[in-house]
Amino acid sequence: MKNVNIYFDEKGPTKTLRISPSKEAQFNFFDGSDDIPSYFGVYLAIPKDKQDEFDDGFQEIINVYKSKTHKFTKSKELKANNIIHEKLPVISDINKVTADLYIALFQLIDNTGSKFQLSSFDKTEVFIAKRLKEWFYFLDRNTTKFKVNSFAVIYTITKFLRTEDKYLQSKFTEVFESSSKSTFELLEILKKQLLAANKKYAHSPRAKNQILEYKQLIKIINSTSRIFRKEYINITEYSFPTDHLAYGLDLFILEQQENFDDIDNIKDSITIFLDEGAPSDGLKSNGFYNVKEDLDSKDYLGLQASDLLAGLFGKFMATMDDKTYYDPEDPNTIRLNTKIFEKNLNEHSNHYQLAQEMYYHAFGEKSYHYSFVHSNFSDYVFIFQGYLEAVLTPGFSNLNISEKVEEHLRKTKKHMEDLFEQMDKQYGDVHNSPYKNIQTAIEAGVLKPF
Repeated sequence: MKNVNIYFDEKGPTKTLRISPSKEAQFNFFDGSDDIPSYFGVYLAIPKDKQDEFDDGFQEIINVYKSKTHKFTKSKELKANNIIHEKLPVISDINKVTADLYIALFQLIDNTGSKFQLSSFDKTEVFIAKRLKEWFYFLDRNTTKFKVNSFAVIYTITKFLRTEDKYLQSKFTEVFESSSKSTFELLEILKKQLLAANKKYAHSPRAKNQILEYKQLIKIINSTSRIFRKEYINITEYSFPTDHLAYGLDLFILEQQENFDDIDNIKDSITIFLDEGAPSDGLKSNGFYNVKEDLDSKDYLGLQASDLLAGLFGKFMATMDDKTYYDPEDPNTIRLNTKIFEKNLNEHSNHYQLAQEMYYHAFGEKSYHYSFVHSNFSDYVFIFQGYLEAVLTPGFSNLNISEKVEEHLRKTKKHMEDLFEQMDKQYGDVHNSPYKNIQTAIEAGVLKPF
């Protein structure tokens, strides 16, 4: 990927994280009540020799949209939030004019040889990694004793904090509001909450594997928490680690190169454009030096296009995160995702083509391995992938609601199984490498930070 202009936009602002007063919202950014569960970003890479063609094509897409809606003045900038009005949309909610706009944008990206990368980093995992990093490192350095994959431990604790703790009086959640608690105290509170969850779900067949995972975690905490009795992580603000974005971008560019000897020249040929307030953390340390910051998107059509992409995919992350499969008050009862399947895709509204374009670019034949980078916990990413695969399955619209949900669950479960296989492989690769453990690999810059 040489001689490209890369435009970045974000959803879920890069401000400081906090505990939300709403039990349901749980974690949010200080400056907004956005519904996206992760920090979500898009890097849109446009070949420099195709920039004029892209700009002309995108301007035409905007003009066509405005001529059909009559809601925007000629000079007003199009924003994703202004054209996708639903708080938690599904594809069947999107009107034909908006679907056509996005389909045209995906086709323009293909016709100009452009590419984009999606990044989704879970907000809750930020809290976990900040406060328990040294404990994770300790477990990993002593892997022969504890026989546990630290990546999987992060996933389990994050999922517990997001999906279980708020139904157990939020005692673990509340710990993160206090910088006076030691790591020992934090782990002991986590242990009590895990014990409470196991008691609550003791007679639930659905929770059998979950209970076993919690029992293993409780055993590890019993063996290790006292070691961290005097460790105090004095954090009063949870700033988002936006350097993850640059690390992911670096991987996206590297995977498309055949000759790594020329990588410095390739990066020197890249110019990165950042919207106003967008983070530049980590770009220079990853070899990207041509960076233009705090730009007004009104002056850059590439930034406007990346906003439309970030808004589209980001809103779907919020939709999928809002849906849970089990009633937390009754783990034996599946809570059907009837809302996302109440309306079938409408062929006349070009819903199928929009779903195809979204799938092909994010997960399918037009994507790369690092076209979608995400944190350890990213269930909603896989729920979204399963959703697209389900609605695109021939005959899916003829199924009843229960059958649709089961098909969606089946596809999602397969992706979750793949995730844990990848975690195991990554864990094995690190420990069989010269770095020997996660901390050393992270400090050497060859592994994404927690």
